[in-house]
Amino acid sequence: MASDYERIGGGPAVSAVVDEFYQRLTADDQVSHYFQDVSLPTLKRHQVLMITTILGGPNQYDGRPLDEAHRPLGITEPDYQRVGSHLMSTLQDAGVPDDIQGRVGEALGQVRGSIVTSPS
Repeated sequence: MASDYERIGGGPAVSAVVDEFYQRLTADDQVSHYFQDVSLPTLKRHQVLMITTILGGPNQYDGRPLDEAHRPLGITEPDYQRVGSHLMSTLQDAGVPDDIQGRVGEALGQVRGSIVTSPS
């Protein structure tokens, strides 16, 4: 049986989704400030590797642990929700099947505590 990663088209599909995702994030006044002083190519690379792993593709993620990477940013629950909404709408617009979107949504819920560090 094919993995979710294979079902959506592998690396090229994940890269396309991540590119669109960051276009949406950097254009959103609510959350764009999180991305102003970071290397977007590096961030995109880490995001591709993380999503690849979530989807059952090769696990080559080599970034910092999520809590370590996000703690200094003081991410609020509303901002986390906004970013998650952008990811889910990007997946939907890319034609990712509903069952895969559901598993990505579950993964977002599981990592919330490692990313949200500030009250709303």
